Amino acid sequence: TNQVIYKTEIKNNHWVKASPQFFIPYRIEVVDTTNNKLLLDIKLNLFDKRVYISFESKSLGDTIAWFPYVEIFRDKHKCKMVCSTFWNDLFKNEYHNIQFEEPGSVVSNIHALYRIGIFEENTANMNPVDTRISPLQKIACDILGLDFNKVKPKITVQHKIKTIKKKYVCI
Repeated sequence: TNQVIYKTEIKNNHWVKASPQFFIPYRIEVVDTTNNKLLLDIKLNLFDKRVYISFESKSLGDTIAWFPYVEIFRDKHKCKMVCSTFWNDLFKNEYHNIQFEEPGSVVSNIHALYRIGIFEENTANMNPVDTRISPLQKIACDILGLDFNKVKPKITVQHKIKTIKKKYVCI
């Protein structure tokens, strides 16, 4: 869109970071202001790059709702996906092209990091849309820059042997 999201002037040996932490198909330009010379022009390209998606919620429902969009993102950008959820065992046998890591693990050599969750602080920089008025699955789509379509995840459930003889209900 050519919309400027962040602009600053810096000195040698300094770095800066734009505030938004959701997917933006960014373009970075570095200009030498002394002679107005373009030094660097980079467009986001995740092809064959390691991308890390971290689920910030421990909720089973949130994880089930959001997980299929990790695979859609991986397929769309043709990236090497690394993902961390509190429920990895539900997905490991179904999504073979995703490297699963435990929450809190150090993941090296990543090109991009996206955190999926419902954030109560700094919400404008964590999600481009107000999560209080969005369907649960749309939250992941908004953070990952994907079109919203309802998708069911593929899940592996470990069936336990029934030990109770009477009828019962589990919640």
